[in-house]
Amino acid sequence: MEIKIIDESQFSTSVWSGGKTTEMYLYPQDASYKERNFLFRISSATVEDETSVFTRLPGIHREILLLNGSMVLQHGKGVPVTLQPYEPHAFEGEWETVSHGKATDFNVMYQNCKSFVKVISETGKAVFEKTVGMDFFYSKEDDFRLEQTIVKRGQLAMITGQTGGVKLISDEENPGIVHVGITDLPGPAERVE
Repeated sequence: MEIKIIDESQFSTSVWSGGKTTEMYLYPQDASYKERNFLFRISSATVEDETSVFTRLPGIHREILLLNGSMVLQHGKGVPVTLQPYEPHAFEGEWETVSHGKATDFNVMYQNCKSFVKVISETGKAVFEKTVGMDFFYSKEDDFRLEQTIVKRGQLAMITGQTGGVKLISDEENPGIVHVGITDLPGPAERVE
């Protein structure tokens, strides 16, 4: 098992129609968000306009959760979805999506693989089973430990390698640590580029 820390200085920030987006991790690393040839992308965005239109991303699945603020998403003519901080919401990137409210969110976009987003909110020590694939951990507010590795707030931790139990330790009350699991990644010959 290998734990790699990705520091905020390695993130890339750009402007989108409703605010700013910070790309934390893109896989494979030679892929391009603009060309849409990635398998998954982990990012955080600020929604600075009261009403914003999300970029349409055909063929890409999305999971979003709020880190702070409030937001209501309207997918096409469907029922509006009120997002609460640290509650994941999944939707399709091809859907016409309009947001109402100002917030900072955490996003996972993926195609040709599977993803889950969970929030760890227990104080103290938690043991979780590492997925067959890649696991990522992020906290906007608090430091925490993965095994013996300290992860500072704002850093993204990536775990690859063997499966098995991994210890996560937080001394904060309700730490709000986001856990992203990526599974079923295709081999190099199976990638759609």
